[in-house]
Amino acid sequence: MWSDPQIEHMILLSLLLFGFVYSDVCGFEADDIVTYEAAKECIQSVKVNNGRTEILAVTNSVINYLANSAYLDNYQAIPAPFTSQSQNVTDKLKSLNSKTFNNADEFYSAVSEIIRSVGDPNLNFEKPCGENFIWSLPLGIEAFYNKADDEIQLRFSPLPSTFQQITSNVPDSDDFKALFGRQIVGISENNLDNELQQDPITYLRTWASNNVFISRSEAANFNRAVQLDFAIRQQSSRSIPPKETVTFRFINDDDTEEDREIPWFAWVQVDIPEDDLESLCPIITAENQKSNRIQTLRSARTNVMNADEAYVRHTIMKVGGKKIAYLRINTLDVQGDSLQKYVKQLTTAANTFHNQEATHFVLDLRTVLGGKPGIGLQTLRYLFGNKYPLYPEMDMKKTNFHTELQKYNLLSRSQKYAYAKNTNLTQQWYSKDVKKTVKVGSTNVESIFTNKYTVTQFFGEGTGSDAEYYHTLDGDGEALFPPENTLVLTDGICTGSCALMIKKISESKLAKILALGLPDDSIPFTIGSGVAGSMYSSDEAELLPTLFADITFKQLTAPFPRNTVYLSWPEEAVYSYDWNARNEKVAGSDLLEFRIEKPDFRLAHFPSYNEFTAKNINTTVNSLSSYITKCVSWNVQKSTNCTKGSDKKSPLYSVTNGIYGHPCAENGLSFDTTKCSFMECKKGYFLNAKNKCEVIPALSPASGSVWKVLGPVLILAVVLVALIAVFLLSRRWKQKKEKTPRNLSEDYQKINDEDEDGDETSLMDHADEVQTD
Repeated sequence: MWSDPQIEHMILLSLLLFGFVYSDVCGFEADDIVTYEAAKECIQSVKVNNGRTEILAVTNSVINYLANSAYLDNYQAIPAPFTSQSQNVTDKLKSLNSKTFNNADEFYSAVSEIIRSVGDPNLNFEKPCGENFIWSLPLGIEAFYNKADDEIQLRFSPLPSTFQQITSNVPDSDDFKALFGRQIVGISENNLDNELQQDPITYLRTWASNNVFISRSEAANFNRAVQLDFAIRQQSSRSIPPKETVTFRFINDDDTEEDREIPWFAWVQVDIPEDDLESLCPIITAENQKSNRIQTLRSARTNVMNADEAYVRHTIMKVGGKKIAYLRINTLDVQGDSLQKYVKQLTTAANTFHNQEATHFVLDLRTVLGGKPGIGLQTLRYLFGNKYPLYPEMDMKKTNFHTELQKYNLLSRSQKYAYAKNTNLTQQWYSKDVKKTVKVGSTNVESIFTNKYTVTQFFGEGTGSDAEYYHTLDGDGEALFPPENTLVLTDGICTGSCALMIKKISESKLAKILALGLPDDSIPFTIGSGVAGSMYSSDEAELLPTLFADITFKQLTAPFPRNTVYLSWPEEAVYSYDWNARNEKVAGSDLLEFRIEKPDFRLAHFPSYNEFTAKNINTTVNSLSSYITKCVSWNVQKSTNCTKGSDKKSPLYSVTNGIYGHPCAENGLSFDTTKCSFMECKKGYFLNAKNKCEVIPALSPASGSVWKVLGPVLILAVVLVALIAVFLLSRRWKQKKEKTPRNLSEDYQKINDEDEDGDETSLMDHADEVQTD
């Protein structure tokens, strides 16, 4: 056993014999793998500066940043059904001012735990010098469904490829590798026997609920714990592991159970001078503020499950006679050159699906951690057709800080719109369905952003060269595949812009959604989380005086006193796509972040670190292929009243301008309820939140895409005017030739009369009528 003193002595000796890095206090090089004690001692060598001065400065700055900019609904007044997650962050932070801390990491970890306890994946606090270390066990864990035992189980697995050098470079590497595949029957992070007696799935669920906040869904947080957060922990946002080892109980090949203490190691990310970690995260002074602060080192937010050079992966596979197009999006965080590559890869995939005549579509959105909202929603338009109103409405909190930014024209166009709508608010944190024309300076904002149906510039169509790539994804208005043949995969770790996408898909019934993870319906599972219109950070605020030296800012929060401390938060809240939700009585219930969108199906499936290889993806799609053709409750019609020879469909709803129901069976006597026909609207209409077909509104004249709508109309008008002019001139020439007097005003009056009698309405008038409705 590893607890035996003689074995421990041998391990320490092996560290020296094999040159394994061990230092009394720091003195590491980048990519060193160091022991728990060596890393811990180095991290804790930085002391809190000048008594309570540093503590007071940090807590006051966090409180002021959140008060001046963050949307309070996301942490302090969370609506039902998540009300229990509400936190009085201000009081908790103030309580730290009277406590004593042995070192800087202990204090900053306390701040981090308060921020993390809110459960908002968009609210992040990073500790000083934390980006220099990543904690890792020498092997990973994965969950799997044991069909024979009909239960979810855990087993040891290799680490992700990015971290496999840890396993290869620690003592007893081969012994750890020999454990791969062994079933885990007990876990204790605190090395307690009563914890080892628990079911490991229950233990990990509890641990995830207390330590993982990638989502407000327990099932999604469990997925994240299994995939990454239990075995690999970023020191920048996590506390030092409580013990040097984690005790695992597992089953050997001879069916005997064994307990083993698996040690933690730290992977060093940068060169760290001996006895001087603080040089990498110093206290800010007048001398180093400009040079160091602007060059703040940000920790790498590595998405281990998406360690892929490609932004989009696609393939076509044959399963049960069906040609299934599979598309995996790895990230939506693209701009510039990466945006160009993303768009090219996405359009190449779509063309391949079309050319090879794929019949069914699987869109994999698992573990897509945020990105650009505009990219996500343009992708949605491209894949599912731009005939639906896609973009939700945002609101920004009214504060003196935002008012000052607005004064100096430092808000983005969409932020200006969101903020301008809030100018008359007093105590409210967000507006309720404000529909009015507002002005930013001399600009009529309603002429830039349509209030209800924004299908172009709300999140921005990109500026400069990016605009070209945005417009490449405009599409032709038609979905790549019919919704009844489309299946979207999620593990709940679909955040930010990904959550915007998948919640729109769910609300508008654009596809069936399959959630992979814990299958128990008693465990909440929301398909996406962390929805926010835009993010802001302490770095951005602290750089304002440097970037705009000619402006004297009066509402800025004092900067953090130590370099590399970082806070980011959701600055804008996003409303639900469902406009009828605004009539609900529960405050905040129309915020998209808190609107529960459940999956249509749930399946016990947990990806391994090499899940997304071509071979394993083929296996995965095969295992869930039955869901691709399976009907869901909201599109099944059980009545059967077909008449022989009829090609009509049974009505799902009594709705005008819609086509619904199931096709008739081959015998022509009943409807085929084994085939799903999604409700779809006729051309020119979209399916709204009440399952009604509503006319698609016209675009705003100031929209970047308006030429696509008005261009043909204007060209036709010019042609008609030219023809009329030619006609009138020819008649006048003929009249003069015949020397017959004629009153041309009668001709013009006749033309004007024809226009007045016409029944066409301008596009903007039409849009106004729709919004009034």
